[in-house]
Amino acid sequence: MADDSRLIAKLSGQETIDLMFKHNEKQKEKCAAPACHAVGSVAMIGGCQCTNELTWSKFLCNLLTQPTTYPMKTIQPGAGRVGHTLRQPTASPMKTIVILTLLAAGISSLQAQFRATMINTVEGNEREYTVYSNLDMYRYEFEEGDESGVVIVKPGEDKTYILMPDRNFVHITPCDGAMSRMNDPWQSYLWYKNNGREEEEGTEEVAGYTTSVRSAYMGDKKVFTAYYAEELQFPVRIRNHISEGTHMRLENIRDWKVNLSMFGIPGDYTEVDNRMRPIIPEPPAPETWEETQAPVPYHATMKRGMKTWVPIAEGDNYKLHLENTGERPAKIIYHMYRDGEKLAWDEQGKDRYRTLRLFPGESRNLVMGWEEGQDILLEVYEGSLQVSLEKE
Repeated sequence: MADDSRLIAKLSGQETIDLMFKHNEKQKEKCAAPACHAVGSVAMIGGCQCTNELTWSKFLCNLLTQPTTYPMKTIQPGAGRVGHTLRQPTASPMKTIVILTLLAAGISSLQAQFRATMINTVEGNEREYTVYSNLDMYRYEFEEGDESGVVIVKPGEDKTYILMPDRNFVHITPCDGAMSRMNDPWQSYLWYKNNGREEEEGTEEVAGYTTSVRSAYMGDKKVFTAYYAEELQFPVRIRNHISEGTHMRLENIRDWKVNLSMFGIPGDYTEVDNRMRPIIPEPPAPETWEETQAPVPYHATMKRGMKTWVPIAEGDNYKLHLENTGERPAKIIYHMYRDGEKLAWDEQGKDRYRTLRLFPGESRNLVMGWEEGQDILLEVYEGSLQVSLEKE
């Protein structure tokens, strides 16, 4: 079956990514392999645009008449020493409390809910995108060729939704997944922060905001520098230190009357996988398992509910070949153990990176370097697979 994952990549800005970071075909393949997640995949710096004025006084007035129009942070009772200021007996107690509480909360709650033009410069070539943020979630909109794309990021759910409005498709991925990072500069930065390290480098005034300057490193290599505005809870600038002339900046940052429907997924959208195929629901995990052990080389048909332990007697590169010859999808997860203990995620990647779901007729080859004394556990959760494990 042909791999058409580039269609999603095209709609979601993959061409920009390839240009920015000069991904070749071998690097793109690595992006789906566990080894990639040990070193990371530098991702896209995207962008946006906007307008609309909303003054603080108008906001306050509208809030008193339409309190659900502007989502705000919850203010704890007594915030801002409200109890010490209620001294006018003719004032409405409820309105006075609301007004004083909002003033005590400060304008930062409003500023965090913004929309802006994001200028994405790729090796000196500029493109414009639109970003909307309501503090807890944000949304990118862009055009790629003749088609439009939308990316909705919900960090609280650890989900990124990549929408293709022209086809009514949506692809859902974790925030730190490869497809998410390819389409979101901030999540890309956070991946390096979480998997490498971050250094604080002071403060700097950028676009009218006092920003915290932070750099993300992988090893000794500085990958990104972000200028993070606490008021927006978002970076106003990101610099890429890998690709010359590549950076992102926000312009025309405006207050935004939040429209929560912009963060919803239309009901008529079809969820697709990273190869544009409609999602077929997976069955629950098997309740019981049939457990066996086999040496290298290993060749067998593995079915749902089967576990096989394969001891590695000699350190070398090993090839794991999987083929789905059945009529339904098949899913397998492989794990690495040493001395009876499962290796930490930073040694073998998270489970989802080692999970493979193959549709009928599909096959996959993985080459991995395993060490003497390790044990490889193969688990089939769905369908049946032809499995082969041998030295490369």
